[in-house]
Amino acid sequence: MEPSWSLHLLSEILSAFSTDDPENLRNVVNRVAESVEAEVAAILGPDGISWGIGLAREERARILELSSEKPASISIGAGTLHTYWAPLGGRNLLLVGRLAEPFDLEERSLLRAMARSIELCLRMLEAISAERQARRDASHQASHDPLTGLPNRLLVLERLSSWIRRPPEDGAVSTAVLFVDIDRFKWVNDAHGHAAGDQVLAVIAERIRGSVRATDLAARLGGDEFVVAVPLADATEELVVRRLGAVLGAAIAEPVEFQGQRVRVSVSIGAALCPRDAVGAEELVRLADQDMYESKRRRKRLVS
Repeated sequence: MEPSWSLHLLSEILSAFSTDDPENLRNVVNRVAESVEAEVAAILGPDGISWGIGLAREERARILELSSEKPASISIGAGTLHTYWAPLGGRNLLLVGRLAEPFDLEERSLLRAMARSIELCLRMLEAISAERQARRDASHQASHDPLTGLPNRLLVLERLSSWIRRPPEDGAVSTAVLFVDIDRFKWVNDAHGHAAGDQVLAVIAERIRGSVRATDLAARLGGDEFVVAVPLADATEELVVRRLGAVLGAAIAEPVEFQGQRVRVSVSIGAALCPRDAVGAEELVRLADQDMYESKRRRKRLVS
């Protein structure tokens, strides 16, 4: 192999990491095997063989069983496999195997150097993965409600704005918002405590999530207020909004079990449609909120 093999190997591994393509790492394993004309090469970790070539499924299981012993030779279906094992940091191992003859001193030196390069890149992979996960977590926390896991106001307004910017050409209703408010929720907190109130909200959030279509977006605005954003294909789908409101009301009205107690709540729901009712996301939510209060007032008048 040419003197600059280490740089080429590092370049290939880093490329695999930066593109999130594990298949590129298989190419790295191939390069290691080709460097010493080996038939088998694999990277072993705590969860099994991450990337490997030249091993049948049953042989992979046997290799994993023997990895703690690191034998110099292993019998496989094709014959006796002469092995080279190199630590890759932590519980990771590089295994290279050849059927023809054991590895000589020069080949072992080369494989040891390649293993150090792979170990370096695996450490970089862990750091990169941790950073990416931290970014994903931060993004999720910024756009989701911590109690229910539902999208928050920021995300629902962002999604609504994108839907509203793409109205249908015929001017039909393209987007609807259902505003959901839990009636007398303060009484739940006062009578049963805030822990019970939080559990009720979490259960209601799951019921809302389970009641909407895959294309809809359920969100919690805060407190006991939720919204469901509904993209509509045409004006005839306004019936979908009415049916969805009825489904949500029935689902939320089911009692919630909490420490042997049954907590029952009712809900008030309002709706607003775009482009008929509003031209912006904030306005659409505000009008749905206003319609919800009108519905609540109408119910109070009927009761009195």
